[in-house]
Amino acid sequence: KKISKFDELRLAIANTIVIAVGPKTKEALEEENIKVSHMPDRYSSVGVGEVFTKLNAVGKKVIVPRSGASTPFLKDLLEKIGLEIIELYLYDVCAFRDTTQWNEFRTLFSQNSVDGIIFTSASSVRAFFEIMEKDFERSKLLEHLHNLKVVAIGPFTADELKKFDVQNIIADVHTVAGSVDLIANELSLA
Repeated sequence: KKISKFDELRLAIANTIVIAVGPKTKEALEEENIKVSHMPDRYSSVGVGEVFTKLNAVGKKVIVPRSGASTPFLKDLLEKIGLEIIELYLYDVCAFRDTTQWNEFRTLFSQNSVDGIIFTSASSVRAFFEIMEKDFERSKLLEHLHNLKVVAIGPFTADELKKFDVQNIIADVHTVAGSVDLIANELSLA
C-alpha cells in the first residue's frame, strides 16, 4: 500500500523528539496528533536552547521549521550547543498591503487616543513602521509612541523596537496572553 506524503511526514515525526517553543505551538501540533515531548519554561529561542542542553543532544540533527523573516539567533545558538541544524522556511512575513484597514487606527493614533501597543514579533515592528510612515514622519511617529505603553512579546521584538528608537517593556511570559497581562497592568486595567 502506498502512503501519502502527509502520512509519511506523520510517521517521520512520530519517531522524533518534538519541541514546541510555547503553548500555542504545542496546542497546534497536538491538534494534528503530533506528540510534543518538551516545551521550554521560557517561550523563546533561549528556552529552546535550554531544552536541548538538558537533553544533552550534542551531535543530533535538528530540523527547525520557521518563518523566512526569522533571525539566525536560534540556529547559531543550537550550533554552538553542538547540534546539526536544518532550517525549513515554511512561510514569509510581509506588511499587509491594504492599509484601508489601518484607517481607524491611524485616526485614533493621530488623535492621541491609543494608550498602548503590543508588538508580537520583530517583523510586526518593521511592518508597523512601513505602514505608518506613509502617513507620519518618523519623528512624529516616535513622538506619539513615546507617549504610549509599548510592549514587546520578547527580547528579539524589544531589540527591533530599540533599532527604531522606541522605548518598550518586555513581557515576562513571552506569549500574547503574557503581553496582554503586562499592558493591562501597565495601564492599570487588571
